[in-house]
Amino acid sequence: MRAIIGWKSAFFGLLLLFISVTVVLGYGFIERIMTLSYLSDGYAGAVRDLERLAKIYPKGTYAKKDILNLLRVHYKSGFIVQTDCAVQLDGLRFEFNKADQLININTRAESESETPCARL
Repeated sequence: MRAIIGWKSAFFGLLLLFISVTVVLGYGFIERIMTLSYLSDGYAGAVRDLERLAKIYPKGTYAKKDILNLLRVHYKSGFIVQTDCAVQLDGLRFEFNKADQLININTRAESESETPCARL
């Protein structure tokens, strides 16, 4: 009789453990799906904003001083960083050639420039 009771308690204990693990893994799976959907929405928004900026500031039309002036007027409290070949505002980088003409706008301000001034 004791063997049957031990077997039943082991079975229900493992069943409870299995159900608990399944619930935790299911929650993790659902949470990951929700996170990825929010990230993709945010990325799509960033791409739309970048396309709008590219239309507002066409390449080759604006000089570095023009972009700096526009950014300082419209983003007075923004942290604007100016280097030899780029102007950065938060997550945006406006890249320029040696003649200070706009050649690229991207959202990877913390990364290295794909077109450094030395190569242009």
